[in-house]
This record gives sequence, C-alpha cells and structure tokens, in this order.
Amino acid sequence: MCGITGVIGRQMDRAHFLRMTDLLSYRGPDDGGIFMKKDVSLGHRRLSIIDLSSAGRQPMVFEKKQLILVFNGEIYNYPELREELKEEYAFVTKTDTEVILAAYVKWGEECVTKFNGMFAFALWDNKNNKLFCSRDRLGVKPFYYFFDGSTLVFASEIKSILASGLVKPAADEYAIYEYFFHGRYHHSSRTFFKDIASLSPGTSLIFHKHSGTMELKSYWDIPKENEELQRIPFDEAKEKFLSLLTESVKYRLRSDVPIGLHLSGGLDSSVLLLLFDELLETPAALNAYTVVFNDPKYDEAIHVEELKARRHPWRFHTAGFSSASFWDDAEKLLYHMEAPYGGLATIAYFGLNRMERGNNVKVLLEGQGGDEILAGYEYYKSFLSCNPQPRNENLYQDGTSFLRADLLNPEFTGRFSDTSWVCPKPFSSALRNMQYRDLRFTKLPRVLCFNDRATMAFGKELRVPFLDYRVVEFCMLLPDQYKISDSQTKYLMREAFKSRLPEKIRNASKRAVVNPQHEWFRGCLRREMEEIFTSSSFRERPFWNAKKIFRAFRIFCDSPEGNSIYLWQYVNLELWFRMFMDSSAWMKNPPSPGIPSKDLSEAVSF
Repeated sequence: MCGITGVIGRQMDRAHFLRMTDLLSYRGPDDGGIFMKKDVSLGHRRLSIIDLSSAGRQPMVFEKKQLILVFNGEIYNYPELREELKEEYAFVTKTDTEVILAAYVKWGEECVTKFNGMFAFALWDNKNNKLFCSRDRLGVKPFYYFFDGSTLVFASEIKSILASGLVKPAADEYAIYEYFFHGRYHHSSRTFFKDIASLSPGTSLIFHKHSGTMELKSYWDIPKENEELQRIPFDEAKEKFLSLLTESVKYRLRSDVPIGLHLSGGLDSSVLLLLFDELLETPAALNAYTVVFNDPKYDEAIHVEELKARRHPWRFHTAGFSSASFWDDAEKLLYHMEAPYGGLATIAYFGLNRMERGNNVKVLLEGQGGDEILAGYEYYKSFLSCNPQPRNENLYQDGTSFLRADLLNPEFTGRFSDTSWVCPKPFSSALRNMQYRDLRFTKLPRVLCFNDRATMAFGKELRVPFLDYRVVEFCMLLPDQYKISDSQTKYLMREAFKSRLPEKIRNASKRAVVNPQHEWFRGCLRREMEEIFTSSSFRERPFWNAKKIFRAFRIFCDSPEGNSIYLWQYVNLELWFRMFMDSSAWMKNPPSPGIPSKDLSEAVSF
C-alpha cells in the first residue's frame, strides 16, 4: 500500500511537488521518491509489504527511463505472472511493481486484465508520450484526478491535488444535493470537490500529452448472464465456491510482513479466520481485532468468544470506544476521508486502526463484500421472484427511511432539475440487480472508501478476499435460491462451512451495524450537537434551513425512537466545510497519525 501523486503537462517546482507527495506520508511511511523531468512529475510514498529492500523503491524506472511507474496496492498473482514473463524479461527485484512494468511491455494497456489484486497506478510511457493509469475492478484502491484540458493532476487522495495549487477548493453543489436529497455519494466519478473526479472501478485513464487529450476505457464489469452457472448443481456450486474463496485467501496471505484480521464475530469474518488459520503454513501467533463499546447491547466481543479454539495461537484484541474521543476522532477521520462519511460505526473503526499501530502487524484481512455477493442483507428477501410483497429499491442498509430533504432550502434544491441517477439493471433477476447496485454503486464503494482511509491513516494495508473478482463473478451469477433459501441469507456459504464453524455463528442472522449513536446524540453528545446546529457558520450555509434542523433535533432528543442518520449528515457536511472550504489549516498542520515517517527532503529523483 502506498500513496501516489503526479502532474503531467506542466513543470512543477521540486519543493512544491515534494510537499504534494509528503501530504500522503502516512500512507507510505517507509520510503518514497520522486521523478521529475520537464513537465512530467511522479511521486510515491511507500508502505513496504513485498520485497522490503530498497529494490522496491518507487518511482520504478524501466527500460532506460522509457517507462516510469508509481503504484498503490498489491498484485496478488504476481508470482504466477512473473513465471509467465520470465523467458522474456530478466527480473531484478522480487516486487509486484516490476511485474506491472514487464506486463505492460508484453500486453500494453490490456495488462490490467491479467492482474488479480487491488491497485491504482500511473505509468509514464516516454516513447509514446502518454500516461497510462488504471484502477482495480472493484475500486478497492483510490485514484483521483483533475484535468483542465492540457494538464493532468492525480493522487491517491484529494488533498494532494489541492496542494498542487492548480485547482482551488470549491464545493460541488450537485454532489451536496444528491447527498441530502437521495442519500447518494461515492456512487459515480463525482466527488464533493468541484472539478476533481474519482476514476471509476475497472477503468483505465490514458492521457496523451502531445495532443492534450484524455480518454477513459472500461476494462471490466460483472458478466451479465451465464446459463451454465444458472444450471450448476448446488453441491458443485458449493465446492467451486470453497475452492475460489480458499485460493483468494491464500493469495492474500502473500506478504513479507505479519498479517492480522479484523473480526466482528459475524459469518464473513469468522469464515476468513477459519481459512486464515488453516492455510497459514508457518506456526505463528496471529492477531485479531474487534471494536467494543461500553455497553453490552453493542458488544461484538461476545460473538468472538465462539472462535478461540484454533490451530494457531490467536491473540484477540479489543478496541474500546467511548464518547470522550468522538469529536476528536471525527475531525481526524474527516481529514483523511475528505468527504462526509457514516457516523459512529465509522469513527469507531478509525479508533480500531489507531489501536493496532502499537504492534508490527501491517496487513489485515477483512470480510467486506460477503453481504453483497451472497445476498446477506435482510431486505434482499423481498427481491426474490417468489416474494409477492412490494419492493422498495430506495431502502437503506438498515431498512429505515433516513433522509430529511424537507430540511433543505427550496432555493437550493430548486436550482437542480431532478434528473435522478438511475442504476443500471443488467440482469433478468431483481435480486441480482439489487446486488449489482450495492456492489458497484452504493454500499460497497462507500465502505471501501472509509476502509482505505481509516487503515492507511495508520500505515496499515487492508485486504478483502471476498472481492477477488473471480469470487464476485461466480457468486453474482448463481441462481437466486442458492443465495437465499427458506428465508436464510448467504445460504451457499452457510452450507459450504457446515461442520467447520460453530453452529451459533453459522446460523446467526445478519446483525445490523451495532452502535449507540442514537443514545449518544440524545445524551452525552447533545451539547456539542446543539452548538453546531446553532453556530453562525451552520446558520449561514445556503443549503439548509438551520432553524428547522435544530427543531428536528430537539424532537429527536425528546422521543424514545427516531432516526439519527440524517442528523449526522448535516453535522458531518458542516464539519467538512469548516475543514476544507473555510480554512487552509488542513494543509499547514495536518493531524499527526502518530507513526514515524521517512523524511523525503532528499528524495530519490532522476
């Protein structure tokens, strides 16, 4: 894992470009460097995971400076590709970075179809005077860019683009409208910053410097139908799923540094612990980490207890989270997220990663994606063809109606014709269309974004085995009844791990994200919430009616029931404006992640 930066088409001052790159030092505290030649600048901050030697330093230069690469992520099948390419190229490092360069020489832009991994990279092709960039199929790793028609600026995070000085911070008001009116964000290439875009998952960007033209090419999407998989016998599907997921975990255990696990005690992370424990060949004391709150109603640790008797000695760590650190962590996470994010559960996840920094575990596995590919959410049941109940495609994850667009100013909303974004529906199955929506456009992109930021803030790499593209393609195209059977979600996986997992975990229903946000907003955090809602800056924003919002908050506080998600939406965006629009302090004094970082004042350059 790393941080990458670049400016193509304009000559940059060296000290200025170093500053752009160093803003991402927490993503890569171990090493780094820059390449600068006329109007081509590439920067890199390295988190050393594969080949820890200086041979893995980036930017990596290839074929007498004809190719220069900066790369964030992992190519898990790099040993297999290395074996395939060794007759045509003499490798000098043990890195997956060098494999990308060799693959580009052999296959050109199609090389990305050979990669199994999570990645975002930029490769300067000097011979053809073009920059080739690409992002992994599911969008696990980030890539942002600004293009003004002649100059391309890109980075792993938006703050580095802003630090270039080539684009001024400005809010994208349509993104704000969509966020409040439809609850959508991270569902498209649009960001909350005007003129700064996110490269879509499974997409490559090619910038031709001579002509100043840029093109986007999609290289992957989930196959739309597969008649063979629709007819596959259940037992055969079960064995194939086990084989694919086992190989995916095996790939993600490839590392030259220790690996741990984020564990909730739910089905997905429990399956990963089981496979991790079985596949790791070298005896080792392994580490698993779980968030806990100071309330037994929200304690995930009680579910973890079921998993402690395993082949390897496991150390189970819990990160307690209390209201005392809520606002401080909310601000620090906002600096890294650069956009609104989910409430207390997301902030607690940030605290979990902070707790982990005290040990030498650099790589973590997590169960993201299992619910999307195997229909784990309860509301998916209503999209089965045999269910006659009305279907609501606007359901939120917990099934609540969480939007309060009535609190927006009509003068603001009236500026936009509601040309609502419509998710593609490429499948004949309503269930698969909903899975596709959540996987490609709604839930998963948001989760992957905060996963990346919360882990990289502390120099940690997160790997997600359920999102191996082969596992995704296989599960998505299976018959609906293999995913939901007799009202039991994730049926295929539950049956595949029968007798291998404790029955209490294997048959447990999907638990909603459990945290005391509602109680805290009404109680220990109420004073700070009121201060935000009554502040002059909040009252003066043109988007919402501050008096109505404060009145809605008072009603919420006086009621035993109620939804707090919309309240956090308004608070969160106000805090975002204060940090990124009202001040430039974020660039001068970023909050320290508390990890040592190598000084790049003498950065490698060419």
